[in-house]
Amino acid sequence: MNELFKTVKGKIEIFRVNGDSWDLIHKQHNLIIYQGADILAKALAGDLNINAMYLVFENDPGAIRISADLSNIAGTYADASANRSFVRVSTMGNPVYTSSDSDYQNNEVAFLAVTDGTSFFPTVPVTDGTSVFYHSALVSAADMDDQSEDLIFSCADLSSDISKVAGAQIGIRWTITFEASP
Repeated sequence: MNELFKTVKGKIEIFRVNGDSWDLIHKQHNLIIYQGADILAKALAGDLNINAMYLVFENDPGAIRISADLSNIAGTYADASANRSFVRVSTMGNPVYTSSDSDYQNNEVAFLAVTDGTSFFPTVPVTDGTSVFYHSALVSAADMDDQSEDLIFSCADLSSDISKVAGAQIGIRWTITFEASP
């Protein structure tokens, strides 16, 4: 892969979704983590898809936060915390693929997801005006009923916390860019 791709990088865009209205509230880069190479290899073999996202929240400023780290795995997100949880959602439709020129420079794949307001661990509910989203992950979920089998492709600490607003959900567009070697 080092001879073909110079870099694999990404960005996330966070939206406040209210009905059909998507208002951009945040944009930043992400971190491709160690499991990302495993996921790419298995995707090329036809064994895996990137098909889910996590949006991590806390309901108390004293909750122990998850941080973006190259070694994050599904267990990192499932570790118990009394006032922290995450929303785990399927991506919407098929990813969108684009390339910018005949040299396949800056090929991109974009994933889209919207929260449904349901925490993965129901003992820590998403609460309007209380829940603060601060971290996200792009995930390969083999079984949407079993989070322990998830593989984490990429993650990001949000540079600005996002409070849960009544009547709105959080939408995420996650774009991965492949830059070819010259």
